[in-house]
Amino acid sequence: LAGVTLRLTPLVMRDLPAFPRAIRPIVAELQGLDLAAGLDFARVQGALLAQLDATLEAVAIMSKADRPWLEGLAIDDFITLTARALRVNADFFMTRILPTLNRELENLVATLTARGTGSTLPPGLSAPGTATAS
Repeated sequence: LAGVTLRLTPLVMRDLPAFPRAIRPIVAELQGLDLAAGLDFARVQGALLAQLDATLEAVAIMSKADRPWLEGLAIDDFITLTARALRVNADFFMTRILPTLNRELENLVATLTARGTGSTLPPGLSAPGTATAS
């Protein structure tokens, strides 16, 4: 786009604090959206435009592009970049993150259920504030 090649990759852990903050105003605009009834493209488009600063910030985070460069893009190039960055992250979220999260939560529930309601934590987990990982 605009003479620059971008390699779009899914968000990584270091993006997690900033990304939810960036999209919060967009999500607020979409409160009450009934996804079961189908995606209301006009409402999503309206939210992205009404919260243009948040949209720019979210795309900057997803694309790892500098915000001033994004602001100088032609509108059609910005739309293309936004759609592709969303596609990369939505696909990653749906095919990797949700299944992993569901599997791990099911394992945790099974472990807790097998142990009963005792106060001990499952192996590999520690008390709050003293997390360990292996």
